[in-house]
Amino acid sequence: MADAQQLSQAAFDRLKAEHDDLTTRGRIDIARKIGDRQSEGHILGNLGACHLKTSPPNAEAALIHLRDAAAVLDDLWRNHTRTDEDRITFGDTQISIVPRNLQRALVMLGQREAALEVAEHAKARSLAVLLAQQSVRAAATTSEAQIAALDKEHSFADLAAAARAQKACIVVYSRISVELFVWVLSSSGELAAFEGAHGGNRRRRVRVQPLRRRGRDLRRLQRAHQILDRRRRPLAR
Repeated sequence: MADAQQLSQAAFDRLKAEHDDLTTRGRIDIARKIGDRQSEGHILGNLGACHLKTSPPNAEAALIHLRDAAAVLDDLWRNHTRTDEDRITFGDTQISIVPRNLQRALVMLGQREAALEVAEHAKARSLAVLLAQQSVRAAATTSEAQIAALDKEHSFADLAAAARAQKACIVVYSRISVELFVWVLSSSGELAAFEGAHGGNRRRRVRVQPLRRRGRDLRRLQRAHQILDRRRRPLAR
C-alpha cells in the first residue's frame, strides 16, 4: 500500500477547483453535448438551490442558474410532452421545485412582481398536469388548445389589467414548503401589499403589510378574494 502523500495548500486548492468545475459547469457541458436536456435542467436547478442554501444565501448567483433551469424545463414541456402520460411524467420532475426556488431568489432580491409572475405560471402548469391526470383516469385526451391556454404566461401588467377590469382586489398565495408568500393587487392594478412568512411546523396568522399607505381603507384588502382568469374557469369545474 502506497504511503499517503502530503499535498501543499496550492495543490489542494487546484484539485478542489478542478473537482468543483467538473461537478458543476463540467456536468452541464456534458449534458449539453449529449443532448440530455432533462439532466441539464436538473443540474442547473440543483446549482441554484445550493446557492440559496449557503450562509448567507447568494440570491444573485441562484437566479442565474434557476432562470436557465426554468428555460430548459419550459422547452421540455412545450416541445417534448405530446401526450397526457408525458405531462404526468414531467410533473414528477423539477417542474415544481425550480419555480419555488426561483420565487425565493426573486423575493430575496426585492423583485416581488417578477416572483408573482413565476408563481402564477407555476400554478397554471400544475393545473395542466392535474388536467392530464384526470384525462388519463377518464380514458380521455386533453386537447392541445386547453394546454396552450393554461401554459400562456401572464405578466404583472396582465394581472394588473385584470384587477382594474374586474374592479376588485386580487390576492395570490404561494406556499413553498414552510414558507408562504402573499401578494395583494389593488383594484387600481397596483401591488398594494406583500408578505413572506415562515411558518415552521406551527400554523400562524399572517398579517399582510401594505407597501404604501395612501389613506385608503385597508379593510378592503382584508376582504379581497382571488379572482381567477376567465380562460381558466371552464377547466376548474
